[in-house]
Amino acid sequence: MTGVQALVVATAENGSGAFQIDANGNPDWQGFYIYWLVLNSGGTAYDLMRAWEPASIYLPSSPGGAPVNVKAGTVNPLVTAAMAISPPPVLTNYITQMQLGDTSSTSTIQFQLVAGTTGGVDQTHTTFQSNTYARN
Repeated sequence: MTGVQALVVATAENGSGAFQIDANGNPDWQGFYIYWLVLNSGGTAYDLMRAWEPASIYLPSSPGGAPVNVKAGTVNPLVTAAMAISPPPVLTNYITQMQLGDTSSTSTIQFQLVAGTTGGVDQTHTTFQSNTYARN
């Protein structure tokens, strides 16, 4: 067996991209967006894949309002299903670097994405980097 790292993000968006809210004004969780990298056919960079997988999920908060983590057993079958989609759902091409991290003391998520390609002697390069607050 081989392993593939995937970023799994709970979402209140439904399959058509509409954000769902429950009767109390809280997000009504619909499923997960799953992101993963696949080496391109030339072996020079990666393609970023993205799939939405529906799931009947309930994401309560613990006492004090802290978000509760979703267990790997909940999302592993969804990741497998997303990666089996054919043809794969390419979000963007020529990813040369992607990093994700978090700082739990400030509830901050760090994300960096570097994309670029070489055409003849020309080289293009784009970097996106952001820190965002995580919330339930």
